[in-house]
Amino acid sequence: MMRSGDVVGEYELVEHLGGGSFGEVWKAQHGRARWTRAVKFAKDPALVDQFSSEAAVLGELDHPHIVRVYELTTRDEIPAIVLEYVDGPDLAKRLEDGPLPWQDAVRIALETLEALQAAHEAGLIHRDIKPSNILLTAEGDVKVADFGLVSAAERAGSVRFSRQEEDTSSVAGTAHYMAPEYEERARPSPQADLFSLGVVLYQCLTGRLPRAFSKPPSEAGDCAQEIDSVIMALLADDPEDRPASAAEAHDTLAKALHHGLKAEQEAQARQEAEGRKAREAEEQQRREAERVARQAERERHARQQRERARAAGKQIQRLFGALLRDRWVQIAAAVVGAVLLVGGILSSALKHPDGTTEVPDSGGTAVVVQQAGRVAGDGSMSSPGFRAGDQVTGPDEGTYVWVPAGEFMMGSHDGRSDEKPVHKVKITKGFWLGKHEVTNEQYAAFLNAYGGNTESDSHELLDVDDEDCEIEERDGRYAAKSGREQHPVVEVSWYGAVAYCNHYGLRLPTEAEWEYAARGLEGRRYPWGDEWDSEKCCNWENRKAYSGADTFPVGSFPDGASWCGALDMAGNMWEWCSDWYDGDYYGNSPCVDPAGPVTGTARLLRGGAWSSSDWNRRSTYRFNTNPDGTNDMGGFRCSRTSTP
Repeated sequence: MMRSGDVVGEYELVEHLGGGSFGEVWKAQHGRARWTRAVKFAKDPALVDQFSSEAAVLGELDHPHIVRVYELTTRDEIPAIVLEYVDGPDLAKRLEDGPLPWQDAVRIALETLEALQAAHEAGLIHRDIKPSNILLTAEGDVKVADFGLVSAAERAGSVRFSRQEEDTSSVAGTAHYMAPEYEERARPSPQADLFSLGVVLYQCLTGRLPRAFSKPPSEAGDCAQEIDSVIMALLADDPEDRPASAAEAHDTLAKALHHGLKAEQEAQARQEAEGRKAREAEEQQRREAERVARQAERERHARQQRERARAAGKQIQRLFGALLRDRWVQIAAAVVGAVLLVGGILSSALKHPDGTTEVPDSGGTAVVVQQAGRVAGDGSMSSPGFRAGDQVTGPDEGTYVWVPAGEFMMGSHDGRSDEKPVHKVKITKGFWLGKHEVTNEQYAAFLNAYGGNTESDSHELLDVDDEDCEIEERDGRYAAKSGREQHPVVEVSWYGAVAYCNHYGLRLPTEAEWEYAARGLEGRRYPWGDEWDSEKCCNWENRKAYSGADTFPVGSFPDGASWCGALDMAGNMWEWCSDWYDGDYYGNSPCVDPAGPVTGTARLLRGGAWSSSDWNRRSTYRFNTNPDGTNDMGGFRCSRTSTP
């Protein structure tokens, strides 16, 4: 029995995470490097072959949605695997609170399908897809775990059930999630994994396992109808009626998600339009009632003035009746009476706070006279004469495009919680934005001019020692590795990006500026539009076409340009922004030129990388990490308010 504080290899056990009939899992920390890992122990020393096989299987699958294996070790002859530590719950734990929002459930299924596609292309079948084997990071990303049955099935034609399920003596898996063909001892196939995922997705949407499948998910739970046909195809009894591959299932489900979201947005737009019409009709009725009331008041006032004038005339006639026998006196009296009448009427003219004056006309009806007004201008919103997409060459020899000032809706109604609420943001000053991400060639030139790889506060700018870094140091000089000169720089920290910008009099864009440049006034889902298109950015699907490289040279996808002409804003590399990250920031963000929280522990990145899912490449997705952190998926582009 393992205990907290026990040492396995170079790792100290910190916290017991869970276990089952085959083994148990501990959180552990590396003694020197302080890495956090998960260590999985076998409960039976006889399982060393199975653990060795599982480690070998995971070693073949280097994929962002599959738990990574680091090494195989033993303690007191008990086999153990050192694995990637996932800092969130598994899907089973999350389902304890009930069904998931259908958008979240579909996103989890899409990322699981990406993992299965990688496994199936490697000739491996998971055989035990279920909620407890789908782990979720703190950001909600999927990590598929427990490939133990793959190795067991390759070693022997029949194995026992995983965990504590009833025994079939001939098949491997978990009863409620197994494909029906396993009952006939059929040979495992990729379609069996797809069936299991169909059960998981149905459970996520409805909160219960499918039985006779009499009700589609949209009738049994809160789900868009477009998802029904995909799930029912995954749950088909005959494997031939299921999707031919995980890739096909992924594409079909992604399209259904898009159409479902679009239908939901259209319904919401119709509801909002109906609400606006109702409010406008109510406001119109209120204004009409006020107009009628004002008109009635004016007419009453005019009648009073006429009656006063007539009474005054009669009184004058009575008092000066004798004098009026003289014709000239009559004329003089008429003139005096007219003056008094007009003066009395004008003195009673109504003045209103809105700047209007009511004066009765000759017929007694009130006339409204609007006083002249003044329209104020705002010089800060004026354009310097540039148009969106105009280009200049910057001090770092990079190309910059002009992004004019404007307003847009920031965030996403169907995204993660930190993308909400959707709110209007005004960018008051136009700015220049790097057309491309900074390249290895540009960054190497900067390091040579800067004179080193460490800034004044001892923060490392670039992890040159990492094998994924594409810049190398030769005799005290830095240079891009051969063939990688025009690829985006990787393994650069946030401090490294800021140091580069400061050196050339540039800056990192704010998160709001980045999203505005990617989405524009139309609020696009991706820089090129609302439909996902794998041919318009560097992604997991097309990167193999470029000699298996992770990234493409910058500017390789001109058809994926944003509205202002910026390229590679989806895929290729995550891009650092200047802001600190706060998951609740949108709730109290300024509506004019927001620059992020004053302080924090993590910095923001945008745009997704070559290995990200389509969901993470949306222009509204917010990723964050330690500003000192470096990896092979992080880069940046620069900006500047004035002409570079």
